[in-house]
Amino acid sequence: NCGSRRLESTLRMTPRITASLLALAVILPTALLAQSGTVEKIEVQGLFRMSREAFLHAFSVRPGDPYDPNVLRRQFRRLWDLGLFEDISIEAEDGPNGGKVLVVKLKERPMLTSLTYDDAKGLTQTEIEDRLAERDARPELGKPIDMGTINTAEGAIRDLLAEKGFLDATVDADVTRVTENTRAVHFAISPGGKTRVREIEFTG
Repeated sequence: NCGSRRLESTLRMTPRITASLLALAVILPTALLAQSGTVEKIEVQGLFRMSREAFLHAFSVRPGDPYDPNVLRRQFRRLWDLGLFEDISIEAEDGPNGGKVLVVKLKERPMLTSLTYDDAKGLTQTEIEDRLAERDARPELGKPIDMGTINTAEGAIRDLLAEKGFLDATVDADVTRVTENTRAVHFAISPGGKTRVREIEFTG
């Protein structure tokens, strides 16, 4: 094999990768773990809302720092835990001066710009919002969209309807793309028929 061998490692996380797989996703090849040197340069791709300066402050790796895959693994997890990104990858490439060039590719979560609800029989928007606040499940406008919070909100609205006797209610969140970087969420609510007690029997 002519020339120097090129070593490359990628750390990557997407919503499809569960926490149990994270450790496997960031395991680096043995040959790369033995690699030494410094970080020559950091390239950041995909930012649209966060500034490069803010990202580098969160990343905490700088040109001139020792190249350490263990540090990259920790920084990768730290970035993911911010909840601002739906896709992250970190690639380490051989630099022209013998060190490493880090290429960080990001996909920021879209921002939530609109939140609406269907009019539902026996249920007011105020009641819905109060229940979501109780469950800490109200999606926040102007913040990155959080599908976990949206799923929790669906369940909270169904529970509220069940308390009012609508045991067969369905609640579905419709996420609509407004622009490349913004989304609108509408909760479609169908209470269904109200369940009533027709007869009570006592035995014993």
